[in-house]
Amino acid sequence: MQDTTITERDQRVIQHLQDSWKSLKEISPEALGDVSQFVTGLPNPYREAALNTIAQHVVSVMSLHMLSLMTTFQNTAEQDEISPEDCEEIFEQVLPDTFCILNKLNKHISVESFEDLVALSHITGSLQTLSKATSAEVAEGWMYELPSMYYRQVKREHLVAKDFDL
Repeated sequence: MQDTTITERDQRVIQHLQDSWKSLKEISPEALGDVSQFVTGLPNPYREAALNTIAQHVVSVMSLHMLSLMTTFQNTAEQDEISPEDCEEIFEQVLPDTFCILNKLNKHISVESFEDLVALSHITGSLQTLSKATSAEVAEGWMYELPSMYYRQVKREHLVAKDFDL
């Protein structure tokens, strides 16, 4: 990537973010189940909005997973004998498509039922499990494949409100 040197200021801000994130509570599967039970009782326009809020959360989980793969790639590239120039070139290739797909999915994800939400969660969880990586070489492969694979599977389940070109 461009310049991987982190300024002192950026380092302090990142440390502050880490400290701030400690106070953020991830929603547990049990709490998400409670939220889902609550959502069943909402009138329809609110129910649909709530289901799509949960769906956006699931897509965000996959987006963070993809960023984690990129981090693994960058942090282990030297060990896998991938030059900084090659890293830069790889990121130039994968970043535009990855962020285009993820941003569009987040905007156009559409679930209309709990069954749709189950399908989206299953796709996301399965692909996360499948795409775990601890080496740059494995992470690189997933960086190229995972965004479009995720989109195709979500689209196949009719969970995208608007088709878009990849």
